[in-house]
Amino acid sequence: MLIFAQGRPAGGGGGKTEMVDLRIRTLTIDEILGEKKPALLDTLSLNFQNHALPEKKKTVASGHLGSIGSPFQSKIYTDRQTKHGFLFLQAYDHWKTSIDDWLFFNPTRPYTNAHYITTVGNDYSQEEDFRFFFSVNANKYLNIGGEYRSTSARGYYSNSATRSKIAQLFGNYQSPRYEAFMRVAYNRFENYENGGISDDRYITHPLEMSGGYREYESLNIPVHLSNTFNLATYRDLFYNHKYNIGFQRQEVQDGDTLDVFVPVTAFIHTFHLDNGWKNYDSRTANPAFYDTAYIDNTHTADTAALTTVRNTFGLSVREGFHDWAKFGLTVYAEHEYRQYARISSAALPDSSELDPFKQMVYHRENLVWLGGRLASNSDSVFHFNVDAKICMLGTDYAGNFELKGDISSRFRLWDRPVDLAANGFVISRMPDYFVRRYYSNHFDWNNAFRNEYKTRISGSLSVPTLGFDL
Repeated sequence: MLIFAQGRPAGGGGGKTEMVDLRIRTLTIDEILGEKKPALLDTLSLNFQNHALPEKKKTVASGHLGSIGSPFQSKIYTDRQTKHGFLFLQAYDHWKTSIDDWLFFNPTRPYTNAHYITTVGNDYSQEEDFRFFFSVNANKYLNIGGEYRSTSARGYYSNSATRSKIAQLFGNYQSPRYEAFMRVAYNRFENYENGGISDDRYITHPLEMSGGYREYESLNIPVHLSNTFNLATYRDLFYNHKYNIGFQRQEVQDGDTLDVFVPVTAFIHTFHLDNGWKNYDSRTANPAFYDTAYIDNTHTADTAALTTVRNTFGLSVREGFHDWAKFGLTVYAEHEYRQYARISSAALPDSSELDPFKQMVYHRENLVWLGGRLASNSDSVFHFNVDAKICMLGTDYAGNFELKGDISSRFRLWDRPVDLAANGFVISRMPDYFVRRYYSNHFDWNNAFRNEYKTRISGSLSVPTLGFDL
């Protein structure tokens, strides 16, 4: 991995220059209201070897197709955190970065980070991971940057190659009165499907299947499918901004008296547009692999998509503007528009020349949510956040609600710092449209599900000086 930080002169004349110290501040924001949270930047010495292995970063057990960039799912239920509402993109969630997890930068010098990771192997088993990241501050308040990442793998088995491209532009502006965070992202994931090994005896009884040879290459093991691949794309446009109203207050710092802006009220707006698209294409047929073929028994070209547009407007009373303001209170309203697209189940006349795989039907939803947040994060000992929202308008969704909260505390016990934290949620929500209704060449369902009801409570105890975590 290569890291570059370019210096720049700091004032002065007479041919003398002074290098500005490199200092990088990073933070994350929440997707709804853009509330800031401090975050640490990963370094080369801390688990960098796991960068290309999501099962080692986000869970302890997983199932995936073996190649870098392939669909992935944790085997630990509590680690399955859905980051996108599009059902057919959730298997790629670990490769793309959600807004909640994205790091926004504020470096004192231009910052560049590039890495290239490859495996040691032949041309058939080689995997590659390339990433280029750049971030620079135009002035004290404005930061811009970009990221490009490309991964590829040929696969250890026939028809298991993968290829992905990720490109992102981002920026933030943080002045005392006005704050804004922006990201534009494009993700493209492509992976071939082989349907698995057609005869398990190649693994369980290799000598019996080798035809008298002592060994054989994994690429020669027969698989169920050929000329079959998944192509998924994800486009994302996010913009959050807020305007603070407050007053100037004088504070003494290091013997100097400074005028400090104290925010009292903030007006918040968040715009989020995302589009997920998935295509499953099989140029050859294997009638024995699928039970049914509703459209064509010679090939498949299934397509599904989801476009979501969210606009959130909030009003916040900021925490800490007065001695008695021990917590912040925010209320907000959100309009959410969803457009689902899938293949039509209507049969075409035998004389029709139309491609049945291109006949799409659309399902649209308009939802209005009302919500509020109560938070206290400035106290040195005790922090808490409570977030609640309810759907007021929306066919099948009215009355759905979410209640989430977390609490944390740091105190000293026998002269050692102790961290204690807990979080939980209660959610009642109608299952996604694609869970209820879907039609394709090989699958067809129409379910009348009732609301899902989810409850989770978890906690942690940590004593950093002892290296103890529970």
